[in-house]
Amino acid sequence: MKIYTKLLTLLLFTIILSACSNIPQVPTKTPTMSPEEIMQAAQSTAEALRRETETQWAIENPSPTPTDTPTATPIYTPTSALPLIPPTATSEPLPYLRVGYTNATVYKIGDPGNYVFVPMDNLYIEICYTNDGSGTWNENYYAMCTNMAGSVISPDGPVYLGKTVSTGEKACFSFNRVGSPNTALGTQCPGFQLYTDTGAGIRNGYVSACFNIQ
Repeated sequence: MKIYTKLLTLLLFTIILSACSNIPQVPTKTPTMSPEEIMQAAQSTAEALRRETETQWAIENPSPTPTDTPTATPIYTPTSALPLIPPTATSEPLPYLRVGYTNATVYKIGDPGNYVFVPMDNLYIEICYTNDGSGTWNENYYAMCTNMAGSVISPDGPVYLGKTVSTGEKACFSFNRVGSPNTALGTQCPGFQLYTDTGAGIRNGYVSACFNIQ
C-alpha cells in the first residue's frame, strides 16, 4: 500500500510541474525546467523510491540465517595392508615303529684296532639302531642273525635289548663271529634283523655287517 501511495504522489507532482511549465512567465523570474528535465527528475525520483521500497521490504523480511552444512566423517582407510601371517606348519605324525640311523661295527676281539682278519680270528660285531618312531622299544625287543653268510655267528638266537629305548635314542646288540680254519676267504656280510617283543620284524631293521677274511 505504501508503494502505491508514493507512486501516486510522484505522478501528481509530475502533472503539476507540467502544468506550471505552460503558464506564461514573468520575464524577470528564473526560467523553469524543460519537459525533458522534468521527466528526468521524475525518473530519478521513481528510482530512489524503488530502492527505498526494496530496502524497506528487505528490513521487514530478513533472509533466514544459513545453517552450517554438517561435514561428513571420512571413512577410515588403512594406508597399508596388514602383513599376511603364514599358516603354521604342522609336523607330520611319526609312525609308531620306525628305524632311523643304523650302524655295524666289526673288529678283532682283543685287538680293536686290527681290521685285517684271517679265518681263525674271533670277531666282535655290534649292531645299532636309532628309534625314529613315536613308540618306545621295551626290554623284550631283540635282534637276531638271519644270514650267517658262511660264518659262525654267536649267539645263533635272539639277543634281547634289556632296556627301554624312547624316540631318538639308540639300541645296540652284540654278537661274535667264531673263527674257523674252514672259513672261506673273501668278503662276508652276515645280516641281522630287529624284532618287536611280539616277534614282528621292524621295517628298515635289517643291517649287514661286512668284513674281509684274508
